[in-house]
Amino acid sequence: MDTETAAITSTTVLPRASRRATSVRDRETSDSPPRIALFLRWARLTDLVVALTALIGAFLITNVGRMPDGFGDFLAMRLTVKNVVMLLAFAAAWRLVCTGAGLYRWEVVKHPRSEARRVLLAAIAGSSAALVFPTISVTGAFRLTTVAVSLAATVAAMLLARAALRNLVDTEADERHAFLIVGIGPRGRELGRRLASSSSARVVGYVDLAEPPAGPDAPGPYLGNLPDLERILLAHTVDEVYVALPMRSRYGEIESALQACERTGVPVKWLADVFESSRGHDRVEASANGRVVSISGEQAHGLLVVKRLIDVVGSTIGLIVLTPVVAVAAVAIKATKLLNLLIGDHREPPCQGALDLVHLLADREF
Repeated sequence: MDTETAAITSTTVLPRASRRATSVRDRETSDSPPRIALFLRWARLTDLVVALTALIGAFLITNVGRMPDGFGDFLAMRLTVKNVVMLLAFAAAWRLVCTGAGLYRWEVVKHPRSEARRVLLAAIAGSSAALVFPTISVTGAFRLTTVAVSLAATVAAMLLARAALRNLVDTEADERHAFLIVGIGPRGRELGRRLASSSSARVVGYVDLAEPPAGPDAPGPYLGNLPDLERILLAHTVDEVYVALPMRSRYGEIESALQACERTGVPVKWLADVFESSRGHDRVEASANGRVVSISGEQAHGLLVVKRLIDVVGSTIGLIVLTPVVAVAAVAIKATKLLNLLIGDHREPPCQGALDLVHLLADREF
């Protein structure tokens, strides 16, 4: 009874373990964006093909002298069961080495420099596994030189193949922020041109009430009409929606676009240039009463700084220049009053009224 239980347990656990490993791999691929998942799937295949091709190619290169008839001698070589088993074992070991090196995890190979280090590490580990071939080779055709050539060819070919896959699949498209623009008018087209010029953004398409006429000035892909915005957001990968419709004439459409984005959970923004201002700058502020769009009636901040600097410098220079003159005048006035008191001269000078006014002002200041 225990033997039967053990047999049933062993036949049940092994399939579960294999299913668990497969589900983990599938989950890692499904969690990645579509383009990155496609890149990782193709990378698994190309890495294996490159390793086997490099191994066989290195064997041919290092044994050219043993094949006087060239490629015909290679085709005439016997393919034994032992050789097939060794190649299958090498393929399995290579897959484990590449997986252990993290070549199929996007966060590890996201940057090309990190990917190159991982490829070199995996190639060295895989070539260490290939050292079994010179050990069991009876004829001596498979030598250490073959492994060294295979290592160099594997590293170069893997890096080239992965670089080609990156360009073919365009993995950076999933890294860039995907925008959808509501509105195909001048504001929407200008916004689309600004986003297209950014390396971190890409425009998925445009939505409006009607498709624009074809022509050289037509914007990017037109995804559909505004009433179908909710369906469009569910059918495409959109990180953010920009509403570029004019506020005065398209208020109803703007409100329906905001409601569609709210229902689908997609963040939405709208341009703040609702009103034109020749001097001020509009900005979004968070106040106690909620979020508002503020347009300042002042000039640019840089001009205000220059004006303030001129005021401070000018007033400082004026104080430095005029302070000695004012001090000398005050001393002269005080000396004149003191002299009149000492000599007892009570005659009224011709400009007595003006002098009294100057004395009054001097007494108030000092």
